[in-house]
Amino acid sequence: PECIIAPRSFTTTTKEAITTLATANLTSKENKKTPEATTHMKMHHISDSKVGTAIASETKLAKMQTKTTTKPTLTSPRGVTKKMERSQLQASSTPMEAEEAKSEDDGTTVTDPDTLCIAIIGSVANGKTSLVKALSGENTAKFASEKKLNMTIRLGYADFSIYRCPRCPYPFNAFSSGLLPKKQRHPIPPAKATCPKCKHKCCRVIRKVSILDAPGHHELIATMLSGAALVDACIFVVAADQDLGANSAGMLHIRCAQAAGLLQSRRLVVVQNKIDLKTIQQCAEHSYQIQDALRHTSASDAVIVPTAANRKIGIDYLCHQISQIRGVLLDSKSSSSSSSSS
Repeated sequence: PECIIAPRSFTTTTKEAITTLATANLTSKENKKTPEATTHMKMHHISDSKVGTAIASETKLAKMQTKTTTKPTLTSPRGVTKKMERSQLQASSTPMEAEEAKSEDDGTTVTDPDTLCIAIIGSVANGKTSLVKALSGENTAKFASEKKLNMTIRLGYADFSIYRCPRCPYPFNAFSSGLLPKKQRHPIPPAKATCPKCKHKCCRVIRKVSILDAPGHHELIATMLSGAALVDACIFVVAADQDLGANSAGMLHIRCAQAAGLLQSRRLVVVQNKIDLKTIQQCAEHSYQIQDALRHTSASDAVIVPTAANRKIGIDYLCHQISQIRGVLLDSKSSSSSSSSS
């Protein structure tokens, strides 16, 4: 051919082949009428295909050589690269984005939060469903019989996310997706949210929680235990106006939960609900009763969180305590059941 489009990188052999082909084409145009010229053109037509294959093979060899001769990139340790990325971000970004990177390094956010499954248990009329609504923004009492009797009969389910604000004081800087508007939290809570206290717009998710609302009536103990059989942690709700006597309904739930292996200090949060119905001194005395009731269980040193679910008081500290739960409760339940059987 008169015009050949060749690759950018050539070796000396391909360049010589192209120059000889160009000179041969010029001589063939001048001597078209002679039989020697026709044979010469046939020979060059044959050599043209050879030159094309030679060019293709040369480009393949050049690519293989570049792959073999490229030096491996030296990767620095994870902490060094993270510091370099943080310095670059702080130098070439807005102050809000730099603050986000700083909060990630402080350990206040998790890049890939794991989902925690929690069962909320307790006696009837202690405010478990209202507490679930304050955390997730959803009402788990969806049946007409439950709304009529004002008590949970079947197992209810809800999902919510826990966020942490880098500006609010620790540990009261956590909040749940139940405080967000319904358009933002439905159907999936966002990865970033605005703090309801200081209006900071870059609060990231630190924990995703799937909560199970178990019934609290003494006739539905079997439903509560079957629902809480495969969970990671538990929230035990006790109303501030409930007496924890020896034969009370609250003590019955404590004994059943202890037998099922649900009361583990590291994976249990005790909630003292309805504190708005009592004075500060009465709530303090009731918290001592809760400690006495849990003294002979494996959750003797569990954290007690005072809340008022209807007014959303104490939800921030409860979210912080839920975010601190680590591990799975199944191993501890199996060990406790084996020890009780022995």
